[in-house]
Amino acid sequence: MSNCKHLDISDKPVLRIKPDMSVYFVNDDFSKVTGLQPEHVVLKSLSEVLPSTLPDLFEEIIRKNIRDDEPSFFIVKGKTLTGECYWALARITPYVSKLNGEKRYKIEMKMLPNNAVQEIDKMYTTIEKVYENAGKDFALKYFEGFLEDRNQTFDDYIFDTLGAGKKKIHKYFEIS
Repeated sequence: MSNCKHLDISDKPVLRIKPDMSVYFVNDDFSKVTGLQPEHVVLKSLSEVLPSTLPDLFEEIIRKNIRDDEPSFFIVKGKTLTGECYWALARITPYVSKLNGEKRYKIEMKMLPNNAVQEIDKMYTTIEKVYENAGKDFALKYFEGFLEDRNQTFDDYIFDTLGAGKKKIHKYFEIS
C-alpha cells in the first residue's frame, strides 16, 4: 500500500472552483494539510493542485462525473507542497455565486477511512500502471471496464468502497 498520509478527522480542506476547473479560493485547512498557500493555487487548474499523479485523467473523471444539480463524491489521491501524498474523500457541491450569478463548485475534503484506502490503493495502483504503459485513454477505458465488470456506476463504486450510503456520507462531512 502507498505511504500516503492520512488526514485528521477534524481537517476539512475546502477549495472553490469555477466551471473551467480553475481554483479561486482555498481555506486555512487546505493550506495546513497540503502546505500549499493561496498564492500557490489560486487561478491554477484543479488538476495542477490536487492529484498526486495522473492529472489529465483526474480532470477527465471529474468532468465526466460532476453534477450541476446535486453534490458529487470523489476519492482524491492528493499531493502536498513537499510531494507527499494523502487520501481524501471529496464532496463537490454546485452553487451559484451571489456576486455575479455564475455557477461554481465547492470542494470539501475529509479523511478517507482506512478500509477504503486499502481498496482504492489497489485499484489506483493498477490504473497508474496502465496509464504509464498505455496513456490516459487506455487508463480511462480500464477504469470504465473495471466498473462495468463490477456492474457499478461511479457513485456505486464510491459508496460500496466506503460501505455507506449517500445520506451517511453527507453526515460524515458535517462532523467537525
